[in-house]
Formats: sequence, structure tokens, C-alpha cells
Amino acid sequence: MDSQSGIFQPRPIDVIVVKTMLSKATQMPPEVVDIIIDHAEYWPHCETVIERPPRQDIRISSGRRDRENALLLRSPPVGFDQDSIAQPGEWISTPAAPEPLREAAPVEAFKKLRAGTALERPVRKIVFTLRSRDQGWGGEAKDRGTFEGSWTWFEAGLERFEAGLERFDGNNEEEGDKEEVDATCQKSLDSKSTIDKKPPTRLQLSHPFIGGLGRSFLHGPRAARHLGSQSFAHADEGNDEGKNEGEDKGKGKGKGEGEGESETTAPFRDRPFRVTGLRPVYPETEVVGNTPRYNHPLEPNQQQKIQCNRTATSTAGDYRIVWSWTDDISPDSPEAERLKRQGRGKASGTGEFVRNLRLGDVVTVWAKSRFPGWANNVQKVGVAVYWAV
Repeated sequence: MDSQSGIFQPRPIDVIVVKTMLSKATQMPPEVVDIIIDHAEYWPHCETVIERPPRQDIRISSGRRDRENALLLRSPPVGFDQDSIAQPGEWISTPAAPEPLREAAPVEAFKKLRAGTALERPVRKIVFTLRSRDQGWGGEAKDRGTFEGSWTWFEAGLERFEAGLERFDGNNEEEGDKEEVDATCQKSLDSKSTIDKKPPTRLQLSHPFIGGLGRSFLHGPRAARHLGSQSFAHADEGNDEGKNEGEDKGKGKGKGEGEGESETTAPFRDRPFRVTGLRPVYPETEVVGNTPRYNHPLEPNQQQKIQCNRTATSTAGDYRIVWSWTDDISPDSPEAERLKRQGRGKASGTGEFVRNLRLGDVVTVWAKSRFPGWANNVQKVGVAVYWAV
């Protein structure tokens, strides 16, 4: 049961039980049972949400290449939840190294890691949630209050694990790594300690595999670790609130201690994934001189564009965008023009992004701004990935 919405959120085992009951009670073939389950959208999912306190927006300002493209968050690998992540704080918004993907890790490798599904392409739906605005001024007068002429927007990205790097061996972690995870404080919504005098960045993570937990928080500086300047932590300078919270909570916890250890604070050996094994598929990369870097075009990628902000509007807007595996909107159709008028990518309704996601793939969300004076102010961003079992 989702602690906020009150809606039951099935785990993989719940879906398996229902499919077994349907098969035995009706003698229907598995293919028909799968159709029923898909039609009912009875799928497990994993949700990742970042929500900032009032007046502490994540701000992505244009004018400099290293500030106008920011990685906001990434989902766990398809088929897994947050408890599979070796370093949750770094995982959220640390950009992957801008190196080319030479050979993607095979699907069989993720099946061996006890994924929540055995399907090769299991994703059925992605739900993006946003609360954001631009700088509140600028642009042409005719565009103000509309999605036309907007130069602040969001795009979906894709990362895959390099073959051989999809699993982090917890027996070989360095001492510094162990301290970093211990410093990451995770709290459930039911905990009274989640109410702070000066709340830091809130990373709200849904755990559909864990009965009774609902959601949890990640607090402290480990939630804002990043490499280089293309993470939301660097895009929002001057906010150190909650700086020592996670570190204080992690002190005094030694290796091998099991008292009070929950599934959300499992040791490294039970968390196979870390950022160092990821390689970007989109955004693409390029080599300038001898230095690899991300290639961020000037204009939005209409296939990857999730949503743009209303032009010159000081009030934040709430957006819920659903990408489904059944989407089939041609970029040249009237329906695509309707998506454009809603601030979405004209070619984002084909369904190809969802249908092509494989077991172990990672979905990312990037915030963008272009031209001096434009700024993308983000209050909340979330992504929920639903997959079939």
C-alpha cells in the first residue's frame, strides 16, 4: 500500500500470485493471463523523487555550458529497486563518465542478480512528475504564459552498464566507500525524525519490494555528491542546509553490525550496482581534443523531451507525463502537434523509448536551459518505472 496515495502497489511476488490464481482458476493459457495483467496495469514499479524545501529550488541557469545541463536524478536499473544500489546518494545525481558504451552487459547477467522480472524488455510505462518554472520574465510577449518560445525544459536520458561492470563486488570496497554509505541516512515517512528545523534536499524513494515500508528519505551531503558540474548539486550553489545530517547519523557503525539493520540499510555485498559501471547512451558523448564530454545540442531533442516550462511565468507548474509502451503517435500527425502545444516533445509519443528499454537499463532526467537570463527552477522531479513480470 502506498502510504501517501492509499493505492495498493503490487510487488513482483503479488503479480506472480495473481497470475497463478488466474491460470489455475480459469485454465487460461499464460499468454491470455499476461494480456489481462497488462490491461489492468497490474505491474510492480520503482519510483524516485527529489523534492526541495520551499524557496530552495534547484536552479539551472544558462550562459555557461557546464551550468545549463544538469542531471537531476536516475532510476534504479529496470527490474530492481533502490536496495540494489551500492551508494544511493551518489547514484541519484552523479553523472556517469562520458565514455562510449563498448559492449552492453547482457540481460542474462541481470537475471542472475535476482531481478524482479525475467523478461528482456519488460517496461510498460514511465511516469514523470515535475514542478518547475522559468525565470518569470523574458521571451516574446506573444509567448508569455504558453509553451511557445520556452528555453527551459527536461529530457529523458538512458544509461547502460558496461559488460563486466554491472556488478559491484562488495567484498572489495574501500574504507572510504563504506563510510560514505554509512553516512547516508535513510528514514521512513512514519519516523518522527524526518521533520527537521531546516530540512535539506529530500530524496523520496519508493520501495515496492519491501512490505510495510512505503517510502524513505535520503538526507545530507551524500545526496548531492557529483562528478564535475553537470549534476543538480552544482547547479544550485549556496545551499548547505542539512550538510552534516547524514554524516552524524552514520558515525559509530562498524562493519558486520546487524543490530537495527533494515532492508534499506543492507551492506554493500547485497547491493550490486554503482555509478562507475554505467555508460551514457543518451545524452551522447563526444571527444574534444583528448577529453571526452557530454554532447548537449542547443535545441531540445524532440524524442527525449519530457516537458518545457511556460514562458516567462513566475508560478511553478505541476506536470504529470506518461510514456507508455502502447503509445503510437507519429511525429508528423495532428496528435504530435497537440503534444507540442502541451509543452512536450513532438516525437516523444511514439512509445519507442519505453518499448526499447531492456532489463538493467537506467532512466535519467536532465534539466536544460539556454541563452543568458533563462533559468530552469525545479521544485520537484520524479520518475516511476513500471515493468511486467
